[in-house]
Amino acid sequence: MKNILRIIAILLIVGITMPSIAQKSVTESINYAEKLNKKIKKRRFKKFKTNYETALSDMANIEAGANDEFGHDKIADNINNWIKLNTILANFDGGTISYKDESVALKIKDYNALKETSFTTAAQEHYDAAMKIISEKESYDDKKASFKHFKKCSHYDIAKVHTDKIIENKTIVHYNEGLRLYETGANYEEKSKSVTYFNRANKLTPNYNNNNELVLELYYNEGIRISGLESFNDQKQCVTYFKMANKITPNYKENNEISAKVFFDEAQKFSDSENIDDLKYSKSLLETTKKYSADYSGIEELYATVCEKGASILYEQANTAAEEESFKGQKEASLLYKSIINNWMKDYEDVVEKEMQTRNNSSIHVFIVSADGSINTTKALTNSNIVQLEQYIRVNDDYELLEGLDMNNTDNYESAKEKVGYGFVVIKLSDETDEPQVNNYGPTTSTKTITKYYKKSPKDDMSGDYETKEISKSEYENGKKVLELTDPNGSKTHISLFTKEGTITTISEQSIASKTYIIEVLDARDPSSPDQIKTLNFRLTTKDKILQQTYSGASETKPSKLIKDERELKSDDDLISQLGTANIKSIVTKNKDKYISILNKIEYRNLQ
Repeated sequence: MKNILRIIAILLIVGITMPSIAQKSVTESINYAEKLNKKIKKRRFKKFKTNYETALSDMANIEAGANDEFGHDKIADNINNWIKLNTILANFDGGTISYKDESVALKIKDYNALKETSFTTAAQEHYDAAMKIISEKESYDDKKASFKHFKKCSHYDIAKVHTDKIIENKTIVHYNEGLRLYETGANYEEKSKSVTYFNRANKLTPNYNNNNELVLELYYNEGIRISGLESFNDQKQCVTYFKMANKITPNYKENNEISAKVFFDEAQKFSDSENIDDLKYSKSLLETTKKYSADYSGIEELYATVCEKGASILYEQANTAAEEESFKGQKEASLLYKSIINNWMKDYEDVVEKEMQTRNNSSIHVFIVSADGSINTTKALTNSNIVQLEQYIRVNDDYELLEGLDMNNTDNYESAKEKVGYGFVVIKLSDETDEPQVNNYGPTTSTKTITKYYKKSPKDDMSGDYETKEISKSEYENGKKVLELTDPNGSKTHISLFTKEGTITTISEQSIASKTYIIEVLDARDPSSPDQIKTLNFRLTTKDKILQQTYSGASETKPSKLIKDERELKSDDDLISQLGTANIKSIVTKNKDKYISILNKIEYRNLQ
């Protein structure tokens, strides 16, 4: 009970309208009146009679309280139920409800006129109460108490007579508080508190009394003040305030020019430096300047000067690195030339040609080397997986570049470097491979029973003759089920199903030649001292087999094809020859994912 009372108290405090507890008698009367309208029963009649008497008293008491303070609220809150009850009671003839020798006299009343009066009066009373608070109270917080009455007024103001006035007066309350804070504030921090109240006013009436102009000046003036500070870190904070002003009016009083000047002036301080980091900083500041004023006075000339100076410094560093005949030096030079193209001046001197040259010198070319030292095409690796490789790794199909060089001999790697660049990777057969082995198996004999399924039925030509057709096992089994259902007593039918069995004997012999190949992956970026990255073992096999099949059984079961191979198995030498000694290309093709995984692990940070 305490919880219920507490909830009711809270609802009353926050101003939420809820049906009067005294009107329970009305809702109960409505409930039983509806039931009686369908069918009169003793219990329903008794319940209605009891509640109706109370309801009439309750309605009269509420109506009599119309002259109380906000007395019309209670009428308005409950009158719809009064109208509903009287509408239902009007359906009963003679103005009474009777059960046996008892009756209830119905006091039907038209409340529609009172409804209009109660809502109109309730709305006006709350509007007047709100305006009284606004006129008598001084502080913003006290005046805000009027908003609860405005809310009540809006609830009862069905005709929306007071809507515009409510909006206007709430706007004025917010605006006046904002104006007070703005005019009395001694500095930006104090004046900026006004923005909250101006925003509240603007939600009701956009830019009420041109308050946006006050906010614009507030942001602009603070931005101007900060832009005049000594420290650049302090000065650049002006952008924050100018951005807030720009949300209201873009480029208010050309504040973008002021922001541009802050960054341009700072960029000038570092534009004469010979340090690349200073020039990067200056360049970034000039790019920020362009965001605020693309055609700011002198920016194009200064930007071009800074970019050319930065390109010049990096160009000298790149040339120095390029003179070092090592993979690392060429890679460093390539990255520096690329930085000039992408970040400073793409057409500076001969930077494009030098970037291409050093990039080629610092690309890792992958070669596949056969057992005799010759280079195989590497198309086995040039598929979609190649995108996983580091950008500086190339799978090289220009294998003719190394024609005549035995790439199994690491002494030739220095010569290879002169032709393909400062670094490459070799996938090669190791000398450490085992001898080929041949194993013979057989002869072995196996026997298999075969079953075939047949259907015998009359021909379609009405000749009275029968024909026999081979059918599948499933057709046979399904046909059997159908025949059992249609002919459960086993009498003769025009269709018969039967099987035939036979056997096939197979004699087979097989020879398998195999050999284990050891594959080395060598990192030759330092040709004088190749580094073994990985060693993999692969066992290759080649097979030869002969079969001879014999058949026995009913002719209907004879297979359509019998294999009869009367040749002899290949000799051991023939098998070994077929196995070959240059299968590294096929090994790479079959295991390309392994090699790509290995190549992906070659990292630039390990280059020396």
